Amino acid sequence: MKPLDTPKLVKIMAIANDPNSPAGERQAARARAEAMVTAAGYTASDTDALAQTAPRSSEASNPFSAFDDEMEKREPGYKAKRAAEQAERLRKRSEERARIIRTYGSEEAARAPTVLEKMVLQAVHPFIRVKKWREGRESGEYETLLGWTAHDFFKECPPRVQKAIEKAIPMPTNVAQAWEELSFWELREEELDHVVGGINPQFSPDWYLADACAHRRNIIRDLVEHKLRAQNITEIQIRLEYLHHTGCLHDEEPATALIADLEALRERLEALS
Repeated sequence: MKPLDTPKLVKIMAIANDPNSPAGERQAARARAEAMVTAAGYTASDTDALAQTAPRSSEASNPFSAFDDEMEKREPGYKAKRAAEQAERLRKRSEERARIIRTYGSEEAARAPTVLEKMVLQAVHPFIRVKKWREGRESGEYETLLGWTAHDFFKECPPRVQKAIEKAIPMPTNVAQAWEELSFWELREEELDHVVGGINPQFSPDWYLADACAHRRNIIRDLVEHKLRAQNITEIQIRLEYLHHTGCLHDEEPATALIADLEALRERLEALS
């Protein structure tokens, strides 16, 4: 295993990411960088993250350098402490990423859709529409669902797509079932964040799940938060703990749902007395 020459990696990746360089030159630079990274014991998907964590020679590359310098004056050892904390975060993230890949057997398998993801993706496949984009000299394509993506925060999911997503997997009928499915989606998102995002994601997307799966996750989350009536103390506790964990306890809809849960429970207890 060869030690990684990080300054050299940064220079090579600068070529690979330069939009003004010829496409062939960029591809060759990336291939060379990935070869360096894999020779040092990492995976090719770690290349961008490793280049981003390498020390830069120019202060311009670090907009917080002046702040760090000032903190070092006030607290000698500040930079070393920050560097140690960052190294520990990367170590833990690298270990977790490796654990997830081992669980699935390979990085390719860890990235591949799970059974539930496949069910949702198959349900919306008839609605996929490809759109083109162009920005300067760069251009490409991206998939939409009848023109909609999960990033269209101010645009409703088309009714046909919504119905297909809801029917792809039997919808939970109680809070406990909804929590079980939501737990799956949140765990899967965390796995993809580690595997796809790499050991040090600098510009992470809002989520790594496919748009249809992310929307299914949001639908189920609403059931856990407020759209299903809790049937017993256990389900009230599930809702309460989730809202506390996510910091949504004081939001109007979840708070109203909890009050209604308790009122319904009181009525059932009174009926038994």
